[in-house]
Amino acid sequence: MADLKNLYDLIIVGSGPAGLTAALYGGRAKLRVLVIEGPTMGGQIMLANEIANYPAMPDSNGPDYIKALRGQVEAFGAEFAQDTVATADFSGEVKVVVGNNASYYGLAVVVATGAKRKKMGFDGEKEFQGRGITYCATCDGEFFVGKDVFVIGDGFAAASESLFLTRYAKKVTIVAKASELACPPDVMDSINAHPAIEVLYNTDILKVAGENIIQTADFENVQTGEKWTYTVDPADKIFGIFVMAGQEPGSEIFRGHFTVDERGFIPTDENMMTDVAGVYAAGDVRPKRLRQLTTACADGSVAATAAESYISQNRDKFDLSGYQVAASEKPASKKFDMENFFSDEVKEQIGFVLQHCASKVTVAAILEKEGDLSAELSEFLKKFAEIAGNEKVDIQIHYKGENPSLEAKLSLDVMPAVGFISPSGEASSIYYHGVPGGHELESFMLAIYNVAGPGQTGKIDDALKARAAALPAMDVKIAISLSCSICPDVVQYCQQLSTLNAKISTHVVDLLHYPEIQDKHSIMSLPALIVNDRDIIFGRKDLNDIITFLEEKK
Repeated sequence: MADLKNLYDLIIVGSGPAGLTAALYGGRAKLRVLVIEGPTMGGQIMLANEIANYPAMPDSNGPDYIKALRGQVEAFGAEFAQDTVATADFSGEVKVVVGNNASYYGLAVVVATGAKRKKMGFDGEKEFQGRGITYCATCDGEFFVGKDVFVIGDGFAAASESLFLTRYAKKVTIVAKASELACPPDVMDSINAHPAIEVLYNTDILKVAGENIIQTADFENVQTGEKWTYTVDPADKIFGIFVMAGQEPGSEIFRGHFTVDERGFIPTDENMMTDVAGVYAAGDVRPKRLRQLTTACADGSVAATAAESYISQNRDKFDLSGYQVAASEKPASKKFDMENFFSDEVKEQIGFVLQHCASKVTVAAILEKEGDLSAELSEFLKKFAEIAGNEKVDIQIHYKGENPSLEAKLSLDVMPAVGFISPSGEASSIYYHGVPGGHELESFMLAIYNVAGPGQTGKIDDALKARAAALPAMDVKIAISLSCSICPDVVQYCQQLSTLNAKISTHVVDLLHYPEIQDKHSIMSLPALIVNDRDIIFGRKDLNDIITFLEEKK
């Protein structure tokens, strides 16, 4: 090969429990390991509010578990790349994984891309997603306090999520198409004993309808053919439908590169190897009876151990001419302490980002003279200024009416707010309406980086840049929660869009502080992307998805 490429021993696609465990075992075996994580780390376990069945770890939850596991992985020198895998080439001795940002080269690969919740396809499911239809009890259960909810499904997920939802709902109805629930006996006992849970067996959902939010749902007994309609109590105004219809494996991009079964799962041998030597699969993407944290970790450890053996036995046979071994130094940490805005790690990250900013940015806040949010924003920005210094950031705090020219420059219609002014004195079109803590602190730092330059847009495909630039002026509000692990990715993609096209304004709105926005748009799922205060789309979206949606609404 003419060009030198970085070469890793082991590439792991996916950063859930299976992928991170494989990285842990690979790092301990002194392999050079690269983990390619998608838009968010952690996989489905990030949605678990409680981990009760992992041995000797009774009091944990998904985010805390992933945070601890990733810390172990980084301690053993594994590197991370945030990218979306587009395709691969496993035909040669050196395996190639092609992402949107770069191509990656390794002697062995572990595919740990997990699975995602399926949609059922009943009438109204797509139209009312985020307006009563949801797929995550942990994320959206709090929107249905004191309301009726239906859980659609007959597996373990439906059973366990139903028990969780009793914390919020006044009644939980499980709608099971089968004649029994496929769940452990102790879970079934808990369901049968719970006064707020009813199970409708042999029942299917046909349709949901309503104006703006769901107001009715049609059901059918699949044995008798009897049909009936649930209509929301006018006093409740809303009800929820949680769809738990099984898993869809994340294997589509690998079809044609190794065998994938008729359901989309990747068959392996007992060592987790696919039918291509040096390529392994681990976790929920495999066909297996039990998809749990314990089995994901087991898969990852077996796959990495087998990969280490494969590499050791075959390294001398590989033709590695033209490749450069990847550097083994541990990369700069990108971890954040979600419990503390300004831990030592966060201070280090602030310094790291500001060091790479090309010029100085003004961060200007327009606050209300009263109110908890304005007080919190003021405290946050003063502390941020103390840590950041004044070389790359100028923090300005004003109260509404004090600086009319600045308010006019920022063109704000929602306050309090934080805006960014470029070195040339132009207001950027990126705004924050809430304290950027929790998962959003990194997004806030990247907003500064994008305004100061060089920003994140350098590696974006030229065709995507052209489509972004062609969009007309639009106002985009992203309704988020600081506890949402999906929201920051949508925020960052929208910020990139505003960097590419200043006519697109991005307003990051912490919905906790703006109930009027939630009420106006009937938001019951996050993140929610509101365009021109009219059109709305919910859920995880990448830059292409967002641009496509805006093209349709322009």
